[in-house]
Amino acid sequence: GSRDGTASYLSATAASSDIALTAISEPRPGLAAARNAGLARARGRVLVFVDDDCRLDRSYLIDLERHYASGEKWLIRGGRVETGDVLDLPFTIKRCDERERLTPAVHPGGFVLGCNMTMHRDVAARIGPFDERFGAGGALRSAEDTDYLVRAMLAGMAVEYVPDMTIFHHHGRRDRMAIDRLHRDYHFGNGALLLKHFRRAPWLLRHFYW
Repeated sequence: GSRDGTASYLSATAASSDIALTAISEPRPGLAAARNAGLARARGRVLVFVDDDCRLDRSYLIDLERHYASGEKWLIRGGRVETGDVLDLPFTIKRCDERERLTPAVHPGGFVLGCNMTMHRDVAARIGPFDERFGAGGALRSAEDTDYLVRAMLAGMAVEYVPDMTIFHHHGRRDRMAIDRLHRDYHFGNGALLLKHFRRAPWLLRHFYW
């Protein structure tokens, strides 16, 4: 839904790139709709989701290749998220130093961030598209990534965080008002997430009550 020249910029970048790129401009608004547009057109074995305000670390693709070399396919994996600008407040980041997997005892929100999330294409085919009611630009404002993680767990798949595979998040939030708006959107999306899943994932009740 961008109207700021993004489509022409991406087309020019794709035309001059040494790597084969396909630029896609999705007219529908919303982050989940954009993710689904990429999913529908992706042809690779490995899918990687990053956001428009993120920059990959130089070793990102090396880390990514190493993790997939294990041969384990049925999981969603996310990596470290650092602030991209020292002026941005330390929110929407993930700096844990230990590799870990999501269990019902852990709050799923923020365990793996949608701005740094990868999976095998067969995983995405089994889980299905992102729920476009959720996410930035959608009616429910946030939690499209958390919804996807919960759906993966309900399908019997693992969700893993690794402390490498780093991106830098240039989110631009530099005052308390911006963070408060973000938290309101998170609470709104999480409330909808609970209503959607509490029958099949009653363990969510404990986390959201807290």
